[in-house]
Amino acid sequence: KEMIEKRGASQEEADDWETLVSEIIQVIQTKQLVPTMRTQCMRTAFQVPFDATVRVSLDTNLCMISERGYDIKGGKVWHRDSTKTLDYTEITRFPHAILEVKLELKGDDIVAPQWVSDLQNSGMLYEVHKYSKFTHGCAVLLPEEVRCVPYWIDDVSIRESIISSGGGRILARADLTDEEKEKTRKA
Repeated sequence: KEMIEKRGASQEEADDWETLVSEIIQVIQTKQLVPTMRTQCMRTAFQVPFDATVRVSLDTNLCMISERGYDIKGGKVWHRDSTKTLDYTEITRFPHAILEVKLELKGDDIVAPQWVSDLQNSGMLYEVHKYSKFTHGCAVLLPEEVRCVPYWIDDVSIRESIISSGGGRILARADLTDEEKEKTRKA
């Protein structure tokens, strides 16, 4: 009812929304899903008004925070109490900004604008294919629940941030020599 009155939605849209919410709640309860990882950052977004051809987001001050091991009050609370201090093993601070450029190219306009190409070729960006904030946070903060670490974990520039959040154990596994890996398999 509120959706119809305040947002101007049709009855069909409101019914579809209610169905979707019910399905989501059912999946959460059936699968006993709980919060795992929260990302927090300062996001700046750029887009020409009414033109989705190029959308750019820049995430800075990026932190991943483990949401495991606290009372969720029967599913009523989905994040930890912000007044409580985090242990150093519950937060990792990513030392780089993340720039994401989304292009919506159609028709004859299938080439990125020149300024986007210039930016990509400037040498100021480092592409990390399929980077995921969630995967990074889980690998560093919840390594016992991750089958393998993402390839970017080996990057020297993020090493200090991983170690300072207690995630050095994943670096140790990633840095094993072939001989050490073989010894580990036999043990």
